Amino acid sequence: PKSSTYDDGWLLRLAPIDSRRRSSPSGGGVRVECSYAHAFLDADASERTALPPFVGEPVTQSLWRMRRDGGALRVAWFGPARGDAPGGAWADVFRGGIGPRVDLTLACDHERVWLGHDERTATTNYVVSHYGAEATVVRALTVRFGYVDDPDGGITNPTWGLGLCLPAGRHGEVRYDFASWPQSYPRRVFRHQLALRIDPLSRWFGLGGAEGEQR
Repeated sequence: PKSSTYDDGWLLRLAPIDSRRRSSPSGGGVRVECSYAHAFLDADASERTALPPFVGEPVTQSLWRMRRDGGALRVAWFGPARGDAPGGAWADVFRGGIGPRVDLTLACDHERVWLGHDERTATTNYVVSHYGAEATVVRALTVRFGYVDDPDGGITNPTWGLGLCLPAGRHGEVRYDFASWPQSYPRRVFRHQLALRIDPLSRWFGLGGAEGEQR
């Protein structure tokens, strides 16, 4: 059968508070960001399709649609840079100089899936919600907690994870992440990730000084 898929979405991010813009970037400050995202997926395979011979009349395929909305709140605290002190540049790296000292994010999203043209008359209609929080300290340690609420799929359990980062100055990092994620079957899966980021051009094309480190 002929089929078509339409996937659309948008993201809005605002920073209503950023005290670093009113002072020297090297002096640190607080940044607050608010984000909202919307996505819509329309999988249309509705053409009448003939079944194998002698089985019956042609049938009409169902339409599958999904609407997802999510929001997040991020609060980041940037401490003062110490690059002028002896060994201060490396101290800034490990204390979060290239990024916030403390970074806290709260997020949630609501996903609704249905079959048919109109969600009000859909024969199948279910909702999945996700909630989560992530805290990163001095760029090196990340702790994550969350919850998956999917009653129709038999998943109403917490999720959690850890992340460890070893920065290599301004030019890269080595990162390990671990996550525990609930499922209907098997009941829980464990995920591991080891990542290496290298940015040798940042020395010439990246932002320099304390302002660059703060961003």
